[in-house]
Amino acid sequence: MELNQDTMDLICKLEYCIGDTCCNIHSYNGWTNEWDTDFRYPVVASNEGRYYGHLEELGLKPGSLAKIYYVFGANRMHIGYGIKHVLEELEDLYGLDFVELEAERKAKAQK
Repeated sequence: MELNQDTMDLICKLEYCIGDTCCNIHSYNGWTNEWDTDFRYPVVASNEGRYYGHLEELGLKPGSLAKIYYVFGANRMHIGYGIKHVLEELEDLYGLDFVELEAERKAKAQK
């Protein structure tokens, strides 16, 4: 898969979907009197440090894919590369081309 600005924006959009699905089963929300608080997992993005918002807002360029990761203690999970690999696997399995699909989606949105 060619990594261009459109596919980079798609990766950033998908990262938010993943990072927004975290839950700490040992946390307590005093405002709602509930356990198991959901939260947005912070992603490290380039020189931004920990970031809790939509990566799309940062306008990251394709060259910064390696700088998108989650920190788990002493470990890093390179979520940007992980999503890229999943998209490539989907392309291979189903004959998709995300570069073409994103171009088509953007063209329809402009009409």
